[in-house]
Amino acid sequence: MGTVVAVETDDGAALAGDSLATHDGTVTSKHVDRVFDFEGVGAAATGDRAGVDEFERELGATLRSERLDRDDPLGLDRVVALAREAAEMTEVEAAVVARDADGVARVRGVGATGAVTEGPVVALGTGAAVALGVIEDADTRADADGAAALARDAVEAAAVRDAETGGEVEVWTLSNDGAGADASDAGDANDDGS
Repeated sequence: MGTVVAVETDDGAALAGDSLATHDGTVTSKHVDRVFDFEGVGAAATGDRAGVDEFERELGATLRSERLDRDDPLGLDRVVALAREAAEMTEVEAAVVARDADGVARVRGVGATGAVTEGPVVALGTGAAVALGVIEDADTRADADGAAALARDAVEAAAVRDAETGGEVEVWTLSNDGAGADASDAGDANDDGS
């Protein structure tokens, strides 16, 4: 299933997710995308690999279609509603980052049943408890770079304790300063090199 984390700070928000795919306890891939950049909107999903892939396609297509029909940017509430529909349809859990009406980057969690949770922290997947433990001990007033480092650290910690989390950690950030979104790849989430 893997682990995804979203962290909201005073200066922005960050998403992070691992790249390991497992099925019945066996690693099937170390290169699964869980973190997605949708032009100023970020999402990360965990669940069955096919469901995560379908979530990306569904949410991406819906966001593109909505943008063609609108002159103004999609706000947080609409993005969350679209992510909720995609998560329910594909039976995944997702974290979403988008700007609210004031232009502030906000974090929301969307469950496979459609339940929505508000930030400032969302951790989903098999390593969520470990990831939350890391974040609870940290200063969430950090800048956007600090949020990215915190999200990365939380996923890396989950990889040490959770057999279904590992591989590379990808991080996506959205700054409140209007600079836009940034995606970056990280190093290996597992200390043992696997």
